[in-house]
Amino acid sequence: MKTTILILVLLAVVPTIVSAQSEEETQYIGIFADPDHSICEVFSTGPFTPFEYYVWILPGQYGVRWIGFTIVHPSNIIRETETANPDLDFTYTGALDETGIEYTFTNCEENWIWTHKMTCYLLNETPSQIGFAPHPGYPQGWDGSGHACPDWLHLSPVRVLSDLHLNENCAIGVNDESWGAIKALFSAHTR
Repeated sequence: MKTTILILVLLAVVPTIVSAQSEEETQYIGIFADPDHSICEVFSTGPFTPFEYYVWILPGQYGVRWIGFTIVHPSNIIRETETANPDLDFTYTGALDETGIEYTFTNCEENWIWTHKMTCYLLNETPSQIGFAPHPGYPQGWDGSGHACPDWLHLSPVRVLSDLHLNENCAIGVNDESWGAIKALFSAHTR
């Protein structure tokens, strides 16, 4: 009987906690082709066109301590070298692939950070994308999952700001509901 009551209470409370989160708590992730997180497209200049991409995180209002997601690569690239950011104090498990990756930051990160740089070759002119997918085992409907600062108990959603478009034009993906929050984050983190 006690177990049944506990399960019913948890089923009632957990969705309320998750739905109460605001856009300010959301962490944003993006894949960009430059160290300034501004170029979201790469075009082939012939077979085996070399390029780099960076995995960027824009923490929400309360910073980020931990984040997890999956990166999906198309078949028209070859991945060569993966380099972790040497200036960032963090540990990670997993890989920049379909199996998923999880980052744990030693300090509360509150500004734009890149975690990894990947050197690749674009094989042809076929349009495709390097993009994000939910990490296995995290809440459905989120692009990833993160923990905000100062505590580890505060789960915050992760949303994709940009995939890297290959042989096609891109646009930073926002919708009307989140545009104000994203503009506020950009202005707060670029001062």
